[in-house]
Amino acid sequence: MCFAFCALGHSLFIMANFLCFILFFLSVDHMVQSAKPVLNRQINTASQSEGSNYVLVCSISTGSTPIRFTWSFNSRPLQKSSTFSIESTEMLSLLKISPVQGSHAGNYSCLAENGEGADSLWLVLKVEGKQEVSEVDIFLCFISGQNVAPILV
Repeated sequence: MCFAFCALGHSLFIMANFLCFILFFLSVDHMVQSAKPVLNRQINTASQSEGSNYVLVCSISTGSTPIRFTWSFNSRPLQKSSTFSIESTEMLSLLKISPVQGSHAGNYSCLAENGEGADSLWLVLKVEGKQEVSEVDIFLCFISGQNVAPILV
């Protein structure tokens, strides 16, 4: 911490306090800019009906940008395809599965990394038999701070 004493004289006191402020500001700015990503934690297992749509969310609670997101299925990197779509922003990545098939059951993981480090999370997706109802299930996540609450509509 920086402290300036009145005994130094008024103008020297002001300059010392200004220098302390600048040093503090730069150190805080440096800490924010060089943080490894930390992901919001969420549920680790989910069940979804075959034929429905499902969205997995990987969101950052803290971390400096740029952040690179990588999705894996059963330890193999996932790429965009006719069934899987991946949309990412600076702090969030979505993996959409449409339509869910029996072969999509397994372990999904999201890796978020930057120059300072990495964090990951995983989810086991269970796929149930096809529904008789013709409605489409959509999985929505409302992200509030560090809490992620799933809602099935």
